[in-house]
Amino acid sequence: MLSKTVPLGRGPGSGRRKRAFGCCAAAMGCGLLLIGCSHSAAPPKAAAAPTDKQAAAALNAQADTDAKLVSAVGSSATSQPIQVKFRIRNRPTLGVPLEILVSVTPVQDVQINRIQGSFLTDSGLKLQSERSFEQDDLREAVQRTVTVVPQQPGVLDLNATFTLELGDRSVSCSYAIPVIVSDNS
Repeated sequence: MLSKTVPLGRGPGSGRRKRAFGCCAAAMGCGLLLIGCSHSAAPPKAAAAPTDKQAAAALNAQADTDAKLVSAVGSSATSQPIQVKFRIRNRPTLGVPLEILVSVTPVQDVQINRIQGSFLTDSGLKLQSERSFEQDDLREAVQRTVTVVPQQPGVLDLNATFTLELGDRSVSCSYAIPVIVSDNS
């Protein structure tokens, strides 16, 4: 009597086994993912004094603000003495004022004696806030809220130019802040 050898995975019922194995593997993977998501890797922290809690809350608020900011697009490929980031507070809508938070931070170890900033919009945006500002002795982030009103749909730019006095020289930096406005209809 000759026995017929069937290659592994090609016999009767092998399709069902493969599907069952695939479903089982997927279920195990999801279970491991859920277990991994439900446990914190950090050990529990001891209770802090009220002043420590306030300091931690302020630090967390600053980190949260920084995490929600997006880098503006610089016109120069070389490194700049400032970092410009922004946050658009609401979804841009035609005809509705839109607040844009602009944050200018000096890079580490750069002494900026004076900063002059100006904002200019594309033809599809109408500027409602101050067009320019000045500040002496920039040591930490300076934030400005710029209000624009979208006049047409499309990708529109809020352009920001900063002139910096760095000791015996001046540097100008230009950045674009894109505002994507969809058609309301």
